[in-house]
Amino acid sequence: MKPDRRVTPNPGDVAGVDSKYGNPLRLGLDIDGTISSAPAFFSAWASRVLSRGGEVWIVSARSDEAIIWNFTKEELRCWGMDHTGLILQPAVAPASAPEELDWFQKSIWFKVLVCRQKNIQVFVDDSPAVIELVRRYARGVAVWEFAGHHA
Repeated sequence: MKPDRRVTPNPGDVAGVDSKYGNPLRLGLDIDGTISSAPAFFSAWASRVLSRGGEVWIVSARSDEAIIWNFTKEELRCWGMDHTGLILQPAVAPASAPEELDWFQKSIWFKVLVCRQKNIQVFVDDSPAVIELVRRYARGVAVWEFAGHHA
């Protein structure tokens, strides 16, 4: 399944997002391969969304173990990445994952749940597997593939 849009670390790629998807915007962002590839870009976008009353949810497949949680919070702070909340991958895959999913899809199912539970309007990830899963099971969420791998 193709993403709704590909986004690069170019401010023009996100211009007008608020007016298209709603203001205030509820944005979901992956870390590794997405925020980590262009922290200044995503930090600026998150700040803009938050300043307009929106929400920015950071959703990562990193483990939710305390040591990883603390490292991730510090990393986001160093990048100046303001956000509404941080959600890391639980140790046990949610039982609500559909039976037809393979083990890997079940392991990332929590990203679909977050999009549903937080009413995410735009979700940005670099993983084709995540993009496919969110598109298929979180109807109404615009799924964008991050295509710029610049540090």
